[in-house]
Amino acid sequence: MTDTHATPPLPASGHATQARRASPDAGASPRRAADVERLLRDMAADSFGRDPLAVDPKRPITEQAPDLLGLDAFSKRVREVFGGSRDVEQALRCATLGRMAEVLAPPVQGVPVVPDGEDPEVPESQEGQEGWTHLRRAESAAAGAVNVLCLPYAGGRPAMFRRVAERLDASFRVASALYGKSGADGQSGADGPLRGIGDIAAALLAALPSGGPAVLVGHCYGAYVAHALARAMARQGRPPLCMVVAGATPPDAQELVYGSSQWARDPDGEATLRYLERIYAPLLCELTPQEQAGYWVEYRRSVRRMERYEFGPVPLDCPCLVITGESEEYPFVTEFAASWKGCFTDCRFTTAPGGHMLVQTHPGEFADVVSEFVLGHAGAATAGRRA
Repeated sequence: MTDTHATPPLPASGHATQARRASPDAGASPRRAADVERLLRDMAADSFGRDPLAVDPKRPITEQAPDLLGLDAFSKRVREVFGGSRDVEQALRCATLGRMAEVLAPPVQGVPVVPDGEDPEVPESQEGQEGWTHLRRAESAAAGAVNVLCLPYAGGRPAMFRRVAERLDASFRVASALYGKSGADGQSGADGPLRGIGDIAAALLAALPSGGPAVLVGHCYGAYVAHALARAMARQGRPPLCMVVAGATPPDAQELVYGSSQWARDPDGEATLRYLERIYAPLLCELTPQEQAGYWVEYRRSVRRMERYEFGPVPLDCPCLVITGESEEYPFVTEFAASWKGCFTDCRFTTAPGGHMLVQTHPGEFADVVSEFVLGHAGAATAGRRA
């Protein structure tokens, strides 16, 4: 096997800060505007084929682009990272990267803010404890409604799925997993050695919301947890109605990615971290240095868990939809996607707008794809029971 896939570091997790209520001073801070400006400069450098240091955030961007194709590539990248919105389009009309950063600075696109009078803030999980929190109030859905259970990337908070929850079909109840916090060393928590994905899934199973049929939606690391949870549910005789996998390392890419990737060889290398920062830009640009340090701890721990996870030889008797971002930054997510067929008796594939972080940058489009898939299976299950 060649090493052509070894350059991109592996995906594992993201880390969005907890959903919070809007405050009077919720505008851009100098630190955050500077972070966004740096990210824009990196995107421009990639699009223009230039060194980032040669891109001047104070000079008109049109004077620095080599041609219209470069400008178009830059605009497309900005939309992918920050999502489509009026703010993004306003930013792209600015003359300089500095002015663009001021428009795009926090509240950052893709970061949910909970207005007063809506659902309460999502609770923090405790050390080694897993559970679920509702993103859509149970009373908004009828009794026996489908429970859509979302599983974020490692370190991710339920807030990453809030905008998806708001756009899913109104008949669904929606909840998100809470992952237990990790120890500070990235290798073991306060309660001992690194806990496996199977142990985490077992804890989530014990706290599983009651009610109608369950649908599991896992993003990246969350897709591995979803698979383990689906397997545990099946053993108890209550398999999920169906599940959705998005942005996860396919089974046949595990050894390649986690054994020989650039990240595995040089996890703290500057080139590796800069590559990862660009992919996770929608969330990293809104974190403090301390929060970013915590994120990388969870990233490393999730990598070890995903490396050790075994999908097993028997496919799950559970329909699965694999969603890949049209601009997915990790090539192996697309190139090895077919290997998911070995994990499910019924496995389908589709694409949706956005890159690796499509759940946050394009929540509406992602929710539409999920809703159509789930409603199809919910309808079939209802028809089967009536027959």
